[in-house]
Amino acid sequence: IGAETPEEAAEMQIAIDEILSAGSFHCAKWLSNDDRALIHVPDCDLAPKGLPLIFGEKNLNVSPEQITTALGMAWNSQNDTYMFKGIDNIATPAPVETFRTLLSRTARVYDPLGLAGPFVVVAKLLIQKCWQLKLDWDQELPETVLTPWLKWCTEACFLADFEIPRCIIVPNSKTEIHAFSDASAIACTTCCYMRCIDSIGRIRVNLIVAKTRINPTKVTTIPRLELLAAWLSSILTNVALECYEDYVDKKDVHYWVDSTTALQWIGKT
Repeated sequence: IGAETPEEAAEMQIAIDEILSAGSFHCAKWLSNDDRALIHVPDCDLAPKGLPLIFGEKNLNVSPEQITTALGMAWNSQNDTYMFKGIDNIATPAPVETFRTLLSRTARVYDPLGLAGPFVVVAKLLIQKCWQLKLDWDQELPETVLTPWLKWCTEACFLADFEIPRCIIVPNSKTEIHAFSDASAIACTTCCYMRCIDSIGRIRVNLIVAKTRINPTKVTTIPRLELLAAWLSSILTNVALECYEDYVDKKDVHYWVDSTTALQWIGKT
């Protein structure tokens, strides 16, 4: 749950607990980035201390008690930020790199919001290349795939340096959503940003969600791919708008496309 103030969050916690209790559901393992939101929760119903994560050791100010998991990612409840989990399992090379190990380790990057899209899209391209080469599951990767794959695994450790703010709304501010889309010969992408302007004119911009898609093997023109990216942008933005409909008006949603051809096609629909 989320609230503007700790007091509102505490009231919501009580209401949720009462509703669930009416159906004989006991709610436990409560956790918050602000202890004041959990003042009515007994100690036995608080979340247990999270297990320490290897990449959490990079910051000596973060104790194991302040790191827990949420949606398959690491959450630092003190800083209220998300981090990527299990990176050490990806960076460790397999004795023999095969199509199976490539798929298995790529799937370990749990990224529902697409925050690591520029990194994951490289692995997606390698998977596509494996399908094109018609490799068997346990066939050793050829040099054309193995070299970029090992480089990708080595660079995976840099994901541990990212800390993404969980809260992207500035209270009492004017909020806008800006969606960008782009395409190349190999992939297309879109991303949505939240732009908040507070009462004194300060601006804060945060990434809400992003999406990457590998282009089909059938050759097509860049303008058509740009149009596909714009279509993805509209779908992704609608999802973001549904989540933040209480904060953003539709008139404050802006789409950005750098292809004049795609813009002309969109204008004719």
